Amino acid sequence: MTIEMTSLEEAGLHRPQVDRLLRHLESYVDAGKIPGFAILVARDDAVALRHHYGMADLATQTPVSDSTIYRIYSMTKPITSTALLMLAEAGMVDLNDEVGDYIPSFKAINVLKGGSTLEPMYRPATEPVRVWHLLTHTAGLTYGFHNQTILDTLYRQHASELNLPDDLTLEELVDRYAQLGLLFDPGHGWNYSVATDVLGRLIEVISGEPLSAALETMVLQPLEMTDTTFELNVDQLERVGALYLRTEEDGMHHLGGAVPERRVFPVDMGGGGLFSTLDDYLRFTLMLMHRGSFGGVRLLGPRTVDLMTANHLPGGADVVDLCRYRPQPIDEPGVGFGLGVSVVNNPAAAKNFTIAGEFGWGGMASTNFFISPKDQLSVIFMTQLIPSSAYSFGHEIHRLLIPALTS
Repeated sequence: MTIEMTSLEEAGLHRPQVDRLLRHLESYVDAGKIPGFAILVARDDAVALRHHYGMADLATQTPVSDSTIYRIYSMTKPITSTALLMLAEAGMVDLNDEVGDYIPSFKAINVLKGGSTLEPMYRPATEPVRVWHLLTHTAGLTYGFHNQTILDTLYRQHASELNLPDDLTLEELVDRYAQLGLLFDPGHGWNYSVATDVLGRLIEVISGEPLSAALETMVLQPLEMTDTTFELNVDQLERVGALYLRTEEDGMHHLGGAVPERRVFPVDMGGGGLFSTLDDYLRFTLMLMHRGSFGGVRLLGPRTVDLMTANHLPGGADVVDLCRYRPQPIDEPGVGFGLGVSVVNNPAAAKNFTIAGEFGWGGMASTNFFISPKDQLSVIFMTQLIPSSAYSFGHEIHRLLIPALTS
């Protein structure tokens, strides 16, 4: 599955405007705010822009290249969601199924109603957690790093993905989530959460395989995503970029030791454990852009991708309408959520240069992608800076790239 190159002009992109985008992104590197970056823009099946700048590792002065491997964190979520939809197409699960029918700890789940971290108070949930709730982050689950509620604190104490024991299994971790309960009744709010990690466990139960094997068989191998993995081999370890944390002075602090770790988490996490490359993730985005098929390989039916990329929030609401707690990764009007991806409903409401019907997502280390089916446009941005809220790369890429479209 060879991906062709084309020129900006042939792809309908105004070169001076693209140059403005690149100069803007390069200014972050020149100012010492990020180590380096890579951006790729494709239209139809051809790459119109592939640009690297800066370093993958400042300590070793290793430049960013086509072969650089990135921790994509939550850009794992659309891949996991795709695998679940493939199981649904195979008749092995229904989106309305109760999660408790597959994961017993979710059968009689409770909602936090008050108290303290020492004595949390619960009531029974009025609705069961269903598969579609997990895909849309409306299940009532949370993340410890939100640091806004009692439940967030309990997650940090008992189920933090950033401090997991090496011998913990995904099954045990998901059972901990269930024991800690929910923030709200399923379907009655939106909260970015570990829901896709639960989805990963659901895939294990339904497929009968470990999550890593299921994703490899169902998604990664068919699309020839050979550098996308939960655990790096020796060759890949030499190509992974260093990870940095933004400092209060808008600088960077290197995270980890001199030698990168082979894994992001000790557990295979459906919501955030994969490494990948620019070209590997391009294959995945082109598959979605072409409604489930790429390079003669079909993973999903066209109507399934249409369903995946439609807004599934109750009443067609925006994420900001259903957020109980803010800030969230989506913090602007005009954006809903599909089955594993954000979906732009109303660009005018967001006052940003987004496109109606576009969808995508990002990762904790400031990686980002979006797809506009209307324009046959696929955009991927890679760097390695935590947190993703450090700078508004997704917003700024939209603001400077979308005006470059001339056709």
